[in-house]
Amino acid sequence: MGTLFNSNFNLFNVTTRPGRGQRPQPSTQYQVSEKNGMQAREIAYTSPILITEFNTDPDYIEIQNVTPAAFDATGWQLILSESTDLNESNTVTQTLGILQPYEINYWDDQIASPDYWGSNINWTANRVGWAMLVDTVGAVQDFVTWNTAFANIQAMEVSGGGFPTIPIGAQWLTDGVPIGAGFASGAARINAWDTNKKSDWESIPPQPASPDTTNQNLSLPFRNKTTRIKATPQQLRDWGIQNFRYGYQPGQTNT
Repeated sequence: MGTLFNSNFNLFNVTTRPGRGQRPQPSTQYQVSEKNGMQAREIAYTSPILITEFNTDPDYIEIQNVTPAAFDATGWQLILSESTDLNESNTVTQTLGILQPYEINYWDDQIASPDYWGSNINWTANRVGWAMLVDTVGAVQDFVTWNTAFANIQAMEVSGGGFPTIPIGAQWLTDGVPIGAGFASGAARINAWDTNKKSDWESIPPQPASPDTTNQNLSLPFRNKTTRIKATPQQLRDWGIQNFRYGYQPGQTNT
């Protein structure tokens, strides 16, 4: 097994395979921390590309590279909900490429716009909706939803972007962001970290809508504070995370 020298571990040489109810996530950056000896661990993951703003009146969506380094997201897709059916997705998706440091991509559904989505986004302020970023194998790298009960989020069975099933999993951990019906028509990402909760967002207003510019209360670059999920070593393997090394001296190997 080798000799542990630190209680915080980085994963290297990650290979993946589909696990029980999960899709492989080769683009995910994993960190592992020891808990209770060797019996449980926490895995943390974040994406350098995040959804940073959305609005339902007018309809638009924004993503941003929240890091000071270019990131190759070639083949990633941005997928949007289509109607009040949580499992229905818009037939148009946007395929990403290389995003430069802090670069923003933005789309709306105004036909004459240079940033036209390609169809009506079809969102309504006081109804449910969502947006997600998936990587080349259909693993969700970021997700936001609004006016949605947590239980309904966990029960979602979304297909889109050529993937028959896209599980949300731990990419959202609370009820959705409240908008419409007394709230604003959209929301903007805030803070300097992603916790996969509605508290990562604030309404527009009090923050002015800022499509295609960095949000007023978003602090860049993002810090290394990410959602953590307790998992046993077997669960890590069930989720397709194999050949992981955690805090071992150079030259040593383990599985």
